[in-house]
Amino acid sequence: MKRLFLLLVAALALLAPAVGQAASGPAIAFNPSSNDYGTIDANTTSSQTFTLRNSGGKGTSALKVTITGSSAFSVTADGCTGTSLGPKKQCSVTVRYAPTTLGQTDSATLAASSKKPPATASALLTGKANGSDCDSIFNDPFFDRLYGALGTSGTFAAGDVLTLSAGGPENPGPFPTTQIILSVDGSFATSAPFPGGTIVYTFATDGFYALQWNSDSGGVTWTVSCAPAS
Repeated sequence: MKRLFLLLVAALALLAPAVGQAASGPAIAFNPSSNDYGTIDANTTSSQTFTLRNSGGKGTSALKVTITGSSAFSVTADGCTGTSLGPKKQCSVTVRYAPTTLGQTDSATLAASSKKPPATASALLTGKANGSDCDSIFNDPFFDRLYGALGTSGTFAAGDVLTLSAGGPENPGPFPTTQIILSVDGSFATSAPFPGGTIVYTFATDGFYALQWNSDSGGVTWTVSCAPAS
């Protein structure tokens, strides 16, 4: 009887590792487990690569990677979909954030899953697009002694209206000032006669713009304002 008992104990000891291994299925997780893409300009992009690792005792079946939520997030490189991920193995997925509307706030979930044996992993994605800088341009006079050239850059929304007028000239150049000029992204946009003329420029699309305004001769005193799109 005692010998039979010892044989049963030995048999159970031999079975224990197998039982433990059977209980330890695949265990997958993304690193990082979440990512905030921060605040970026509309119509620009930011990317993050996520590593999916299987720390479990069994491999997965073919993986499937999905994103649910905002369409501003998309997979641009996928080394995981269709892969059976073995124990201690890893693969990677790259997700791009590309907001198109000023001020938008976005969130989504990156997920990976396999059916048999079942395994799931997810990562939270968040991001925001800059709003318009129009309201940061005030009705203050500006004066520049180098031919009246001034400028700024920023994000503007479709429908924002920039208004420029000039007085003086306070620092006459070699020739009489006859016009004021606005350039956008390095190209001529519009002009108005000086004195008395006013430039009114309406932004056609959301985006980041480099602006420069100048007179054709002397330095002048500028009044600059921007009315946000209604």
